[in-house]
Amino acid sequence: MKRQLLRLGTLILLAILAADSVVRAHEGHAALPTRGAKVEGERLYLTETARKAVGLTTGKVELTDLERAVTANARVEVPFGQSAFVTTLIAGRIENVQVGPGEAVAAGQELATIAGLELETLQLDLLRLTGELDLAQRTFDRLEMLSGQGAVAGKSLQAARAERQTKAAELRIVRLKLQSLGLSDATIDGIAAGDDIVRALSLTSPIDGFVADADVRAGQIVEPTQHLYHIVNADRVWIAADVLESDAAKVAVGMQARVVFPALDGRRVTGAIDYVASALDPESGTLTARLSVENADGALRPGQFGRMRIAVERMDQAIACPAAALIRVGDGYSVLLQEAPGQFLRKPVTVGLRNGKRVEILRGLFPGDRVVLAGSNVLASMFGGEAPPVARAKSTEAASATAASEARLASHWLTAQARVELPTGRKSYAAAGADGRVSRILVRQGERVQAGQVLAEIESLAVRDMQLQLLSARVLQQRAGSLLENLEEVGEVAAKKELWELRTDLATAEQTVAGLSRQLELVGISPAEIERLIALDLAADMSDGSMLATLPIRAPAEGIVDDFQLTPGQVVAPEERLFEIHDPSRVWVQAFVFEQEAAGIRVGQRVRVRLPADPEYLGEATIVRASPQMTGAERVFSVWAEFDNPDLTLKEGMSAWMEIEVGALPGALAAETE
Repeated sequence: MKRQLLRLGTLILLAILAADSVVRAHEGHAALPTRGAKVEGERLYLTETARKAVGLTTGKVELTDLERAVTANARVEVPFGQSAFVTTLIAGRIENVQVGPGEAVAAGQELATIAGLELETLQLDLLRLTGELDLAQRTFDRLEMLSGQGAVAGKSLQAARAERQTKAAELRIVRLKLQSLGLSDATIDGIAAGDDIVRALSLTSPIDGFVADADVRAGQIVEPTQHLYHIVNADRVWIAADVLESDAAKVAVGMQARVVFPALDGRRVTGAIDYVASALDPESGTLTARLSVENADGALRPGQFGRMRIAVERMDQAIACPAAALIRVGDGYSVLLQEAPGQFLRKPVTVGLRNGKRVEILRGLFPGDRVVLAGSNVLASMFGGEAPPVARAKSTEAASATAASEARLASHWLTAQARVELPTGRKSYAAAGADGRVSRILVRQGERVQAGQVLAEIESLAVRDMQLQLLSARVLQQRAGSLLENLEEVGEVAAKKELWELRTDLATAEQTVAGLSRQLELVGISPAEIERLIALDLAADMSDGSMLATLPIRAPAEGIVDDFQLTPGQVVAPEERLFEIHDPSRVWVQAFVFEQEAAGIRVGQRVRVRLPADPEYLGEATIVRASPQMTGAERVFSVWAEFDNPDLTLKEGMSAWMEIEVGALPGALAAETE
């Protein structure tokens, strides 16, 4: 009787389980087959009815190229070498305008003309000094002839010689000023000969391209600090992407990228990344990655929006399995391999590269194999011997929690928010020493430079005027020195007042030369170049290149040129940071510890650093410095650890987590963790 009741109870239980299976199937879950399924070891046998019951489908393992990619918003930019501003070298009034926005221009083409008082004044000085030099030369020639006859005193002859040299030097200085405004030697010679003076200067285009902007009108008063034209040549463009911080550690120079432009009917542009910034943008928190592409048809317009896909990892001819076939088993994976219709083998696999829909199989499968897709996890639960994945995961988590608890009792780790930054000695700035406009840019973003290397050149009216003042002071110095020396040589009785005046003039000129030399050195002109200027004989030297045409901007230290925003012709000021030079081979990680957690933290404590952008990264170091005070409204205490960064994984501005080893937990806290 008992046996019959037990058999009846079993039948009722099976009926309940079958009903529950149907209910779960209606809820959207595949039901376990109650008939037509058999497990033998690692093999599963299913009838056609059972396969249909679980909705089983299979997919094929193939040999194909796999890649993992990150995507980012992108924009079209004009390279700095294919864009230029046009400015004026003199203050004045726009006489006429020949070119407007949107027009094509050629290098050297006249855009507008400008007339100014400085131009008029310099030409009048040229005419005056030409006449005065001619008179001084005639006077000297006449006195030299008379001195041979004994009719002229040596003092008068020496004074005439000094006057001639002074006028020749002054004339040379005026010619240099006119040359710096763009007038040729032939034009200057014509003005000096009495031809018509130049009424206006031409503003010309420095490059071929199109006028992107024109801020000029006839009659407009302009200054040398204004950008009057912006010329753009978009035959070649940059496509710059704003890579999210979470992807920043994956992107590197040389990776292949594809950009899609929605506004161009989905046009695709491909190329290799040729620049990756060494720091995150402090405002957007993104990393700039860029490629260069040809744009002969002009379809890509600066400012245009696109979407960039960067292949950060690629494997050619990989054994690729559909990702849906993977079954999580503990810390590994397995698949259900179809050996024959209705016959499946549970087989462990080792996975590699993932790209979302497919996964690389390093070991366990071969091309042509078919694996179960839909229904694989349901069927995997029918195998015995292995704990279900969920149970194993929970078991693993429990073991990890226990191990972590035991570790905390022995050594407590305090976790604090942190960020990556460059040490003060590994980040420097380069600026112009004086007001001016960018003449040439000699480096590229991402280029490694040496200390003292010239990064760019600046045309500076202020530096030009300082050089001219130095030359003028040098002329006065030479004149006073020559007159004083000759006066002493001839042995004539000279009035004390005349001697005092000459000595005072000489001392004043020497002080002026020394002061201007120091100023030129401060703005960036080398001592050797200053000595060359001082040694010039302006009365005899009429060759070009007497003055330094441009002011160099030099790298203050060795490192990598970070992203910069400069354009030839751009007006810059001494207070502007034109270049940043980074040496990211060693970085700091700054952690922010709240006041209540700061007690006991000191230099020398061991730390571990992790990156949200790169979960696989783990750096270990010690605290090398600590702030002497709390800062901010939240009263945080800053500490710094220093890390070697040979592969440049750590980029300035990255978020991080710092775990600080602060010793065993106090007894009360330790008891709470048990």
